[in-house]
Amino acid sequence: QTLPVFGQGKEHGEVFWQSVIYQLQLLGLLRKEVIPEDVLKLTEMGQAFLERNTAVTLQEDRAYHAFPTEPDTDMPQKVQDDVLLKMLEKLRDEVAKDKNIPGFAILQDSSLEEMSLVYPTTLEELARVNGISMSKAQKFGAPFLSLIQRYVAENNIVTSSDIVVKSSSDKIKNKIYIIQQVDRKVDLEEIAAVRSISMEALVKEMEQICYAGTKLSIGYYIDTLLTPEQQEDIYDYFMQAETDCIKEAQEAFEGEFEEDELRLMRIKFFSEVAN
Repeated sequence: QTLPVFGQGKEHGEVFWQSVIYQLQLLGLLRKEVIPEDVLKLTEMGQAFLERNTAVTLQEDRAYHAFPTEPDTDMPQKVQDDVLLKMLEKLRDEVAKDKNIPGFAILQDSSLEEMSLVYPTTLEELARVNGISMSKAQKFGAPFLSLIQRYVAENNIVTSSDIVVKSSSDKIKNKIYIIQQVDRKVDLEEIAAVRSISMEALVKEMEQICYAGTKLSIGYYIDTLLTPEQQEDIYDYFMQAETDCIKEAQEAFEGEFEEDELRLMRIKFFSEVAN
């Protein structure tokens, strides 16, 4: 059935409607559900607002052209909170010291940066941050959520659950397939061949799976590449390193290991230490 209001507002472009939706979410009138797919729904507050038949004032957003002569200070922008980021980094160091594992094994820098942008205050919101799954949020999230909750309360910050999940349905199915095949100890080259992707692409997928908090037991494959002594040397390196940068690891081992060997060992390290 076609609604009487269908087609109204078509004179406005994408930028206008994205701004309207975002502001209505901030006001608590709309919510975005990302599973199984992106859907906008009215909240109870939004339903009550419609029944009252009242008005709300929104700020009009504007699109920028490349290289503007002067910055437009009227346009609302989501910017990273550097103060919160430093607090999150300090907390990560404290948690890592308490658990005696490297900070990057707790949360990646990119995850902390996104947290300082979107202010997640619940487990569900934290699990939507890139690089953090629900299992990782449950394992490490409590002190970070407590910090963010205090921070937003003390600074009167309006938070938003508008966190974009970058995994499409097909990508999710691909990740599930990889996890299942690794659990069955299928050769990684065979997994890549079946999915019609390169080994580099497969390793990258496994890294994302692992960073998000899912354990991948790939020791069966690594055993075909490296001796137990070599594995122990690399494992010890990551345990003591300040960063998980592969380039720095290669320099530390003076080129003894290939990039893929170090990346696979990094996955094993994360799986056993962080997940």
